[in-house]
Amino acid sequence: MAKSEKVIFKGLDSPSKEEITKVWDKVVNLVELFQVQQHGPHLSQLDAEEKKLRASEFLRKLSLGNNEVLETLERNILCADGMDNQDNLEEAIHDDTVNGLGMVEQFRLRQIISTPQSENAGDNLPHASLGSPNAIAEYKEYSQYIDKAELPGLTERVKLLANLLTSSKSPDFRSLKCLSWDHQPLEYKYTFQFEVPKRYQSPQCQYRSLHSIIRTAKASTRPTLDERLRIAFLLASALQKWHSVGWLHQGINSHNIIFFRVPGQERFDYREPFLHGFDFARPDLDPSIGKPPDDDTFDIYRHPNRQGPSRRGHRKIHDIYSLGVVMLEIGLWQVASDMRDPRSKRTSKPEDLRNLFETASSSRLPHYIGRAYASAVHTCLQSSFGVKMDDERGSFLARAFQSQVIDRLKEGIQPN
Repeated sequence: MAKSEKVIFKGLDSPSKEEITKVWDKVVNLVELFQVQQHGPHLSQLDAEEKKLRASEFLRKLSLGNNEVLETLERNILCADGMDNQDNLEEAIHDDTVNGLGMVEQFRLRQIISTPQSENAGDNLPHASLGSPNAIAEYKEYSQYIDKAELPGLTERVKLLANLLTSSKSPDFRSLKCLSWDHQPLEYKYTFQFEVPKRYQSPQCQYRSLHSIIRTAKASTRPTLDERLRIAFLLASALQKWHSVGWLHQGINSHNIIFFRVPGQERFDYREPFLHGFDFARPDLDPSIGKPPDDDTFDIYRHPNRQGPSRRGHRKIHDIYSLGVVMLEIGLWQVASDMRDPRSKRTSKPEDLRNLFETASSSRLPHYIGRAYASAVHTCLQSSFGVKMDDERGSFLARAFQSQVIDRLKEGIQPN
């Protein structure tokens, strides 16, 4: 094995190797089965249309299998030992194997995240120029009472986030490209400008949050059941992508998931959800800066450990819990705040809300969207995943999230 190959494979642990081998064996078995069928005596009795359908189905399954192999390789290699080391990352980026697997962008993102913040290129981004017809603005406010000693660190984190959102990445990350950022210290906020994808650009560009669509969309303009299943799957896969490169979102809720409308069409494009509103998102192992605001609108999506005076630092499992609340909304087609008894909205404790959501996911959700989906949501809300001890990179949690959430969501998606 070449030295460069050792860099990306030598850090794999036994469970990673077993998982990679398992998905590869599935592809091999599929090919072998197709070959047996091709040479079977019954094949000559099939008409041309049936042969074409069988070949088409084989190619579809082969494509899915290849994607699964690549996704498994990517997830395990990015979580392998040594993938936070700058020398190893630089070597991997220029490795032919990494290029062939289409993983260079992911390694570059991890390299950006692993680089000391003062060395990142966020200062090189242009500052915000408001009013562009092909851009949307997002504002990140912070408390005027923030500890002044924390402000430089917060600004560095904003620069890093802008740098990440500017960098080239696959559509699977479901994020908009950042064009610029600015800091308005007198207004206690940061401004980001994001590019509207070209297919949605128009003088009257329209976009709307998932929360708003659930609340207000008429029946004819709502997403179908198949579209809702796919939205949840794409969001879960995007979160896995961000976690695999070592980045936490910290602001997952249905207000921060947006859809654009193609010019001239009545419905929004539900094939393309975008994960927006990275709430002072940060590298996984960095400490949280400041405290999230006590806002009932967003607290309802936060893990109980992230609420109240003794709230804990944000971790991957907290992003996953927030995703579970959003998927519950998608499944029941009801916003989380409307699931509570109106009389208890101001008095509900975080654990009471969690119990309410878990009960809804186990009792109501299977009837609306199926058991596999309900199981995935319930697992996110419980936040256990059967992982009692994990490594520093969270590779055990990543593996459990793949099998207990993403794979279950995938079960309900209809083939294209």
